[in-house]
Amino acid sequence: LSCTRVIPDSPQAVLEAVGRVCPGAPFELRLRTTVGGHPLDGGILVFDVPTSSTTLVVTPSVLFSYRMAQLGLDQLHVALKPVGSPAGACEMTVSGDLRPGLRKAWLIDKWVSGLAGLGGAAAGTAVGLVGLTPLMGALIAVPAVVGASALGGATLALVRWGYRYALRKGREQLEGLLGAVEGELHAVSVFGTATREAAFRPRQLPDGS
Repeated sequence: LSCTRVIPDSPQAVLEAVGRVCPGAPFELRLRTTVGGHPLDGGILVFDVPTSSTTLVVTPSVLFSYRMAQLGLDQLHVALKPVGSPAGACEMTVSGDLRPGLRKAWLIDKWVSGLAGLGGAAAGTAVGLVGLTPLMGALIAVPAVVGASALGGATLALVRWGYRYALRKGREQLEGLLGAVEGELHAVSVFGTATREAAFRPRQLPDGS
């Protein structure tokens, strides 16, 4: 999962804004390390994503970590690339490896569809028993297979739809992070100082609805 935006400011200024925005609310990312050298020389910043709250009510303050947890993203990478010569802008990319989350999603798909299939088979068998005839074996088998296929397939489709929805919302959150960095720089250019409230007020993060 990757989002990129060209921010009209110097790479140094963007890096400083990243250092202010990412650890703050609502992202609360923790810098773990850098890979490949300094970020201004092509290195990549590696951030740990905070553990999502277990509360049933997803508030805007925990929405970012909640969406990342849905996708199994516990780390995010930030890369900066100068644009122009001399660099008058900076291309910022934030990304996360979906493979661990996809493996977990595949296991969930497998177990949920299997359990749903068993439930469908049981329901189908019960229906088949109602119409007992000398051909009881065939009459029981047909509705059992149909019930298992229908319920298992419907459940699997629902789980996959939920993952695609979480993927779309997770992308919106990463776009919100990029927008917050750009908003921070805009606030500095207007007020001459990093004003957190002013930086976030014009750009509200998605509410997940």
